[in-house]
Amino acid sequence: MRALLTAVFACSGIYAEAGTVVANYRDDFSADAPLVSGWQYLWNAPSGWVANASSGDLRSGLIGIPAGYAVLQDAGSVWTPDGDTDGNNNTPAGFLKLTATGGHPGRNADGTLSRDRYAIAAFTVPANGFYSIENSVLTKTSSSGDAVEVLVFPGISSPVIRREAAPASSTNFNVQIGYLDAGQILYVAIGPGTTANSDTFLMDFDIVHVPGSDIQQQIATAVTAGATNVVITPGRYYSKKTGRHIDLNNLSNLAIEADGVTLIGQTPYRGLELEDCHNVTLSGFTLDYDPVMHVQGTVEGKGANWLNLRIHEGYPIPSGATGSGMVFKPFGELPLREGVEQRYPTTDGTQLQMLEPDLFRYTFGSSVNDAMAVGDYFSIVQTINVPHGIAILDSTQIAFEDVAVRSAPTFGIFADGGGDLTFNNVEIVPGEKPLLASVKRLRSSGADGIHVKGSSGQVSMVGCRAEYTGDDSLVLTSPYAMVVGAPASDTVRVVFKRYDFYAPGDLLELYEHASTQRVERTLTSMTVAPLTQAQVKALTDLYYPDGRFVEYIAYDLVLDAPVNATPGDFISNHDRSNEGFLIADCHVQNTRARGILIKAGNGVISNCVVDTTWLPGLQMRPEPAIWLEGDYSHDVQVIGNTFNNCGINKQANGSIRLDSEDAYGWNAHGHENILFENNVVSNAPGISLYMAYAANVELRNNSFCHSHEWMVVPFVWTESVIFIHTVSNISFTGTNWVRNLGPFADPDILIRRGANVRLVSGQLYRPFDDIVMERNPDYVAWKSDYGLIQGADGNDDGDKLSNFEEFALGGNPTNGNHIGHVPTLEAVGGGFEYVHVQRRDATLGYYLELTDDLVSGAWINGGYTVFSTSYLDADFDLVMNEVPDLGKSNQFIRLMIEQL
Repeated sequence: MRALLTAVFACSGIYAEAGTVVANYRDDFSADAPLVSGWQYLWNAPSGWVANASSGDLRSGLIGIPAGYAVLQDAGSVWTPDGDTDGNNNTPAGFLKLTATGGHPGRNADGTLSRDRYAIAAFTVPANGFYSIENSVLTKTSSSGDAVEVLVFPGISSPVIRREAAPASSTNFNVQIGYLDAGQILYVAIGPGTTANSDTFLMDFDIVHVPGSDIQQQIATAVTAGATNVVITPGRYYSKKTGRHIDLNNLSNLAIEADGVTLIGQTPYRGLELEDCHNVTLSGFTLDYDPVMHVQGTVEGKGANWLNLRIHEGYPIPSGATGSGMVFKPFGELPLREGVEQRYPTTDGTQLQMLEPDLFRYTFGSSVNDAMAVGDYFSIVQTINVPHGIAILDSTQIAFEDVAVRSAPTFGIFADGGGDLTFNNVEIVPGEKPLLASVKRLRSSGADGIHVKGSSGQVSMVGCRAEYTGDDSLVLTSPYAMVVGAPASDTVRVVFKRYDFYAPGDLLELYEHASTQRVERTLTSMTVAPLTQAQVKALTDLYYPDGRFVEYIAYDLVLDAPVNATPGDFISNHDRSNEGFLIADCHVQNTRARGILIKAGNGVISNCVVDTTWLPGLQMRPEPAIWLEGDYSHDVQVIGNTFNNCGINKQANGSIRLDSEDAYGWNAHGHENILFENNVVSNAPGISLYMAYAANVELRNNSFCHSHEWMVVPFVWTESVIFIHTVSNISFTGTNWVRNLGPFADPDILIRRGANVRLVSGQLYRPFDDIVMERNPDYVAWKSDYGLIQGADGNDDGDKLSNFEEFALGGNPTNGNHIGHVPTLEAVGGGFEYVHVQRRDATLGYYLELTDDLVSGAWINGGYTVFSTSYLDADFDLVMNEVPDLGKSNQFIRLMIEQL
């Protein structure tokens, strides 16, 4: 048995010791062919450029795409694009050259979509290790014209430094590049400023190497030595592997400290995978890709089923497109565009056609007519068939702390199986804007942000951020087993989306559609069924025609008691459904689908902010029909969250949804025991909360405000604040406020009921509703008398009361020192006397609420007596209430005023 050590391993690197100069531009310069080993002299030639014959397509040849670079030719003591020293021929080469001491860049972009032309000195590094550029200098010798610039690329498209040398001045471009494997190429590119006039430059630099290991090797060294802690050398790590960039298997009891460490994948493969690991902590690690995984640009034209996309400078030229596109407003923080539909590419190979080197026509499969406009920004996913930036597979007690994913091909982080997973301060957020770009990154992931599937222990997400994700941001789900047969009364034949293992002893829940009952059974054994793949596929095509199955293998599940299973039913595994989860203090913004998607139970969602989501900000929803995933949620508390501008798709179908995708007839109350408390739902385009297939749901002290300001596709059910159907025992407790309904709301039906609704108690309150108040002639006259500008929820005089409250209490809404008749409280005999005014008309309701615990927020309208009502003046009566002393240490009273 290996002893566990407490040693800390840290590889020495460029931050700890002097390096070796492995190349120097001037010392290594070759006046004639061949070049010194490792060097190349290049330029970013236009496509189709031929010396002394054709200038090619002047719009092509972007810097940062090495595949398009052309080799400079020997012109005696210098190197030029065409092998001669005539700087006036062969546009756009111009005077471009490299010399023993510097050189000259090529032509600058001249407004015709031509590109700046760079003279490029490239060097292939000879050994693994950490590299830097040191002792560098760039001098523009002439005082005429403007600056020349230098870019340093560690291999692909994004430079790590960009510097300018002004006329008759010098700059350095020293930079710590990071870890490179032998064979990777450094590019130093010198280009023109606004003009290419008098741009002769002097240049020199060292390429310095310090021996070192990549991240995987540093971890392996520590594990071999028996360490329980490994500190990864800080810096950038560039990887060109043709498989997983970091592949960790069967690690146990290890803490990996990676503060200041960024892995940059230069090939589109998984950045990090942990498989069959136990008790592993990863902290401080950042994953990014170069080129970034996703394409973005400006919409320059559009039709019913196409758009023309001008690729933003500094971003990859697409080779294909998959997934759905995201539309953004081209101003401010670049939020998602509301009221648009999804745009999925065609599947016949015509979805992306080049019109110009950086202009593409993107064709989608169906016609779209929505709010997208020319000038909007648009992002699509590259055709990269490699899933997920980070994967955690069948691993337990895994903790990620201060981990960031800046770009990912599909999910940012995907966890499958295992259990007891902790994500603290984990970010799925786009990386910094590339140095050559003028527009920030518009996507962090191709699909979900953090997606946990089938955990057998608690999942905790605390302080996490997910922004600009390509699909749902924070997801908890589990795999269903889809029933295709019943060989015996206690045996169910099932198919999974892909292989999944149910262990003997697991508690399973069978959804019997015939009886609409959920039946619990314990698994006794699981074996492969005697069916061919073709037979299995025929069954899944028959019973689950929309299901996205990946494998076609059937399994026989033997249960501890008989069941009434029929094809079309499905089974969940209670022991692998993320029971006991916590999502707290998280922030989600600008996500293409759901902000938080929960298919789990016995959990808490608290103090989160979800802002601007295309689909609901929060959804609890099993999805057996397509994704074959569940389950219904139970015993979930949703407390103190903010959902703003959520569900902004064209259909505007809810900021929060509690529902089901089950297309096979399940009509029982699948969601159970759900609490929504102290949440704020604001700026919902249509309904704020859609609730179906649920029982025992309580809404306590929530606020729904500023909804129904716009709606592209109005339905009757979207005009309410809350829509419910197929529910039982829904209660509204405390005070659930509705404020500032927009013009697309029905103010008379705040809660609309569909079919199968039983046992609903309580109501929504609307204290400051302009639509209703404008129907009140007394309020309209009062508002006109004072010349109010703001609405009933406004506060023209800036005091403690809104305009509505001043109307209700007889205040002056234009005088901050006059707030009307303030309620009074006086101890009298064995209790209290609470006195307030009420308007003599019947348009407002006044009543008291009491509680002895402010923390619980459980206020009740009861426990007091209206003792008398007397005349005060022409507008108001005086109401005296008696509140008995119940002998409690705390007693709180508040006055409630609502519109009738």
